[in-house]
Amino acid sequence: MQNDVPAGIKYEAVSHFFAENVPGGRAPLRFSLISGGRSNLTYKVESDGGTWVLRRPPLGHVLPTAHDMAREYRVLTGVAKVGYPAPKPIALCEDAAVNDYPFYVMEYREGVIIAEELPPGYAETEDQRQAISRALVATLVQLHAIDYEAVGLGDFGRPDGYIERQVRRWAEQWGQVRNASARGSE
Repeated sequence: MQNDVPAGIKYEAVSHFFAENVPGGRAPLRFSLISGGRSNLTYKVESDGGTWVLRRPPLGHVLPTAHDMAREYRVLTGVAKVGYPAPKPIALCEDAAVNDYPFYVMEYREGVIIAEELPPGYAETEDQRQAISRALVATLVQLHAIDYEAVGLGDFGRPDGYIERQVRRWAEQWGQVRNASARGSE
């Protein structure tokens, strides 16, 4: 079983975590990478007891606080309280010894993943594409209507000066990535 496990998953330790923290999450577990890239990695996890999604930071160099799994988990937990159509969080593992970095597990939602282009047969008509666009806008409106204080996110961040801090942080992160890349090519 372990030979089929994608990079980024410590099979035995993660299986133990699932058995203790995810209802139905008994081994053997099957892992497949849903989405790659340089951002957080997303794995589909299957067993006879169910199907879930595991999210973890990317492999390799990770900037401090850039891939905060506890933050993602907390936001999902908050919006789940008001029925927002996002996957419901199930379990958070903050012990990096389990899988090198903190990770969390959420429910699996069937859907279409659009990367570079629409899959064949998907949203082929203008009416279908307009319906998708309207649904996207309606979902964003629903998200922005959530009373973040009522769902436990009132102390989540510091809204004052956010844009300035974010731009400064991106510039600092870019510098760190550029420096790490330069060291790696030496």
